[in-house]
Amino acid sequence: MKQTHAPAGALDADYEFFEENGEVYFIHKRSTHEFSDLEVSVAAVLRDDLEQHPKALKAMESIGIVNPMAQIKQWAICNFGNFDNKADITSDGVIIHEHVNCPQRGICKFEGTICLPLMVENGTLTPREIQIIKLVARDLLDKQISFMLDISTSTMAGHRTHIEQKIGCHSKAGITAYAYQNNLL
Repeated sequence: MKQTHAPAGALDADYEFFEENGEVYFIHKRSTHEFSDLEVSVAAVLRDDLEQHPKALKAMESIGIVNPMAQIKQWAICNFGNFDNKADITSDGVIIHEHVNCPQRGICKFEGTICLPLMVENGTLTPREIQIIKLVARDLLDKQISFMLDISTSTMAGHRTHIEQKIGCHSKAGITAYAYQNNLL
């Protein structure tokens, strides 16, 4: 089977959601569609996924997002909003959440609630660990990162060890590869 670099949905029946200027689109069966054109069955899959996270629903309601379609649109923005080559919903209905590079990261009070924490091989990554992964991937030394984040070098070493354990690697190169493969940059 020939490997392609086309985004999910461009050549198959998968779905790839992405956000552009506050609007949500998806690629499916070789075409780009507006979120409002989402098939009822796929909207139901997203709704079922959202309902598995009652804290996210409650958070949305607390900020005035009460319309069910608006809720799944926000869910799509926060959990599938990056454009990448990985399916967000496969043709057989498997949902694959992704880490979205949202400009509100680090300041949104609903981070980790509406946008799910990043699940990895051995747990979940904290916002601080994601911040450190991004800095490691920029080829900064631990000492530089420690200074930037106002933490001790031993605290930095501890963070790096935890990150390596969680993502299943053993080096800065492994952390960097993980950052690129998972669109953290």
